[in-house]
Amino acid sequence: MKKLVDFVGTIIPWAVGLAFSPSAGAQTSTDVYNSIVARPSSIRWCTPEAGDDPAHIISSRCRIYRECLSGLGLDESIDKNPFPPIASDHTDGVRNCHQALYNAARVNPQIKGSGATQQWLLHSVHPDTEAKSFAVPNGSADPR
Repeated sequence: MKKLVDFVGTIIPWAVGLAFSPSAGAQTSTDVYNSIVARPSSIRWCTPEAGDDPAHIISSRCRIYRECLSGLGLDESIDKNPFPPIASDHTDGVRNCHQALYNAARVNPQIKGSGATQQWLLHSVHPDTEAKSFAVPNGSADPR
């Protein structure tokens, strides 16, 4: 019994010290952002691997993206290689869906996969439906 008391008497102060040490605190948003910048994700949004973020930005933007495509009578298979044929009157609509998702990713760089999503929408979607990167006006903070 004395060994148990000695053991517990040693462990409890160590555990309390560890729990209240500065390194045990929650990460700040800056820490999280710096981690994402240091290790950007190659997984783009709107895939099962991407999951969702705590604020549900990814799921809500992907739902809007899917609804946009659905409004054109299309689904996400439009962007799977080999690309299926697309009616010329749908090209602008698909481009608008891509641009909306790109804009959401661009203004949320703190969310893992934002950069991969932007790159995918700029370079790897159905030809002629790519999103367009836009310049940031002088004097404005770059949202990336």
